[in-house]
Amino acid sequence: FQHVISWSPSGHSFHITSKATFEAEVMPKYWSSSKYKSFQRNLNMWGFQRLRAKGPEHGNIASPFFIRGSPSLCMNMTRIKNKGLYRRPHRRPVVSQDEDESTTGSTAGST
Repeated sequence: FQHVISWSPSGHSFHITSKATFEAEVMPKYWSSSKYKSFQRNLNMWGFQRLRAKGPEHGNIASPFFIRGSPSLCMNMTRIKNKGLYRRPHRRPVVSQDEDESTTGSTAGST
């Protein structure tokens, strides 16, 4: 499958050359899902990231615990059970004091 997926020269990341070929040839052999998006989501859940820095490994996929020639590092990987738990909380809208008083029905000076 070297024509579809390959290690970078450093061995710290890998690159999928053709998503369509990866879905058709590799995924049916090793994963129950045949959709690349599902594979990509699983990579994210296991802590893999796409490299964005300029250079020869730009666009590759990497994890500090997935390095060529060091299979024992994989034992340090952990899967995020529910990625939704790690989302940034929604901010409540800022309400001015005038708007707050009109919604609660209270007015200044009424007793």
